[in-house]
Parts: sequence; C-alpha cells; structure tokens
Amino acid sequence: MLSPKSYKPASYINDLRIDERNNCIYMTDSGEPGIVVFNLSTKESKRVLDNHYSTKAETDYLTINGVKWNNTVHSDGIAFNSKTNRLYYHSLTRYNLYSVSADLLNNGDKEQIEADVKLVAKTATPDGMIFDDKGILYFGDLENNKIQYLTLNGKINTLCEGEKIMWQISLVFTMAIYFIQTQG
Repeated sequence: MLSPKSYKPASYINDLRIDERNNCIYMTDSGEPGIVVFNLSTKESKRVLDNHYSTKAETDYLTINGVKWNNTVHSDGIAFNSKTNRLYYHSLTRYNLYSVSADLLNNGDKEQIEADVKLVAKTATPDGMIFDDKGILYFGDLENNKIQYLTLNGKINTLCEGEKIMWQISLVFTMAIYFIQTQG
C-alpha cells in the first residue's frame, strides 16, 4: 500500500520498474505529474519530482494514425538502467526523455533530486520503454507506429515500423528484446 502523501486524488499510477540494488520500485504518476518511490524494506513510499517540469506533459493531444487523440498524460514511460544507476522517464504527451540518479531518488532531498534531472534526448512519444543488457534503450513512437532505440552514443534509430506496431507497451518491448537477444 502506498503512503498517503505519495499520491493525490487524481493520481494514475502507471508504469513501474524494480531496482534490486536499492530495493525499491519506481512508479510514474500519469494523472498528477510525479514519480513515486516505494521502498520494499520499509514498505513506505514517497513522491518525488512532484509537478516538476520533467514529469509534466507538454501538450494535451497526440496525432495517431491521422486522428487527434485528446488526452493529457504526464509521467508515463519509465526504464531503469542498472549499469548507470539512473531512472529514465517520459511523459506520454511530451517529446523529451529525462533521467535522474537512483541513489538520489532514494537518499537525496528535493533540491538534490531536481538538480540532477538531465534531458537525455528529444524523442517520439513513447508509452513503454526498456533497456537491454547492453544499455540500449528501446521505446515506442506512438504517433508513427515505430519502435526506436537510443544507442550508447545518443543516436536514435528505428528498430521496426508499420501498421502492426500500434500502442507499444512494455510487453512488446520485452518480446522484442528477447527476440533480438536470442535471434542475434
């Protein structure tokens, strides 16, 4: 159960990632911009980056398959890079990918956490995101029916695209990563 101050009346706790090193779960709040950190040892949670520019939506619609989809979705996609110990997150109705130190999320104060937020890249609008074991970040492009990836040197490439790739979620990425790793 989440601690009362870690969510709000209009919260929509969406995606999550587990951090085994810090023994916690990170969750995005798509209804009220912010990230919730749940400590698995203490069973307590806290809210960070609450109403922060990096967790807020920048638009109130997307254009998917030529149709305007009206919705404001704040922090949504989330991925944890265990190699760099950084949490990556993205609002659904936004075009910027951000990251922040997992150590600070767990042990830093508000000012330290906010000062560590880094703009990683200008991207498409993803729903699901996931890292592979090499540190490459895979994410969807909802508006253009693609799955893209961010290379270690910061370049964005397209993995696949087409009409069958719609509303990419974490399961799609897990399957894609498995295929890539097992099929070469």
